[in-house]
Amino acid sequence: MTTFLWVVVGFIVACWIISKFNKLGMLRKRVRETRKELKERLEAQWGLIYGIINTTRGYVPTEALLYDRAEHNVVVAQTAAAQRGCISLDAIEGEIKSQIARLFAIGRSSPQCRDSVNFLDLQTKFTNAWTAIRNAQRCHSAAVTNLNQALDVFPQSLVARLLGLEEEVALLSDRLIEE
Repeated sequence: MTTFLWVVVGFIVACWIISKFNKLGMLRKRVRETRKELKERLEAQWGLIYGIINTTRGYVPTEALLYDRAEHNVVVAQTAAAQRGCISLDAIEGEIKSQIARLFAIGRSSPQCRDSVNFLDLQTKFTNAWTAIRNAQRCHSAAVTNLNQALDVFPQSLVARLLGLEEEVALLSDRLIEE
């Protein structure tokens, strides 16, 4: 009878460990999915920035220094992101962000550019892309928070340690998204 009892207790413990592992696995999968989506959206953002630079350059060629500096900063930011293994809006936060604002202002001040279907389309796409990035960041932050909280809570923390699971770090800071 005691052998049977030990088998039942062992089975219950094994089922419990498996359920906790599955929960943590689902949370890790969600973090990976949201990170992938966020990276894809950020990559698309770079293409839109190049489009804005080139479209504005075509209608208002007098701002050559701004266009060259903006292109240089985008290349530097992309290179830095590739070296870090992730894409970050940190590069956009400063000079690139102000350059984008200037590009839109220059484009709006030129009658030909302002009326250009391509420029209007890029403005709309840029705004929509930025909104999508903010939404993807919120989902990613929530997924990372959920996983990290699950890793910190007893008894999942025991299972996490046994399996070598560690806390994740959000791809972008929430501070950048709220601006």
